[in-house]
Amino acid sequence: MDNFSTGWRGILAASDGDVEVFGGDVRSYERAHNAVKGRDHVIHLAAPPWVPRSMWDPLTRRAVNVTGTLITLLAARDTAARRVVLASSSSIYGFSETTPKHEDVAPEPSSPSAVSKLAAEQCARAFWAVYGLETVSLATSTYTARTNVSTPTAT
Repeated sequence: MDNFSTGWRGILAASDGDVEVFGGDVRSYERAHNAVKGRDHVIHLAAPPWVPRSMWDPLTRRAVNVTGTLITLLAARDTAARRVVLASSSSIYGFSETTPKHEDVAPEPSSPSAVSKLAAEQCARAFWAVYGLETVSLATSTYTARTNVSTPTAT
């Protein structure tokens, strides 16, 4: 599911139909439910790009990263998905000089974006503990060579 606010459908042409795309906002339970229904595994990458933008628009960042993750987890739970993999961010570790970053490093988020990503990870852990929904959080960048850098949020 994608709202295509920073991308375009054409980028998926290389999938040769192996990917089913649902247009919509991750903050809509109905859209998320329809997108994950019948799926064993859900990969949740939705997040506004560009961490500095979270400094002047923290509400959107929180809504997409936390509420969107919570809605995705609820939809996965309600449709009996087995696992949700979500994109987190190494920004949850702040300016820690420890390298490489790993789960034993204490989080020290230093931006609204990082705080919201850490909260999303905690939601995922809670769903694993309470509902038995397997969750995996990957601290990675979702920017690629095909990222649409012409959008205001990607510069």
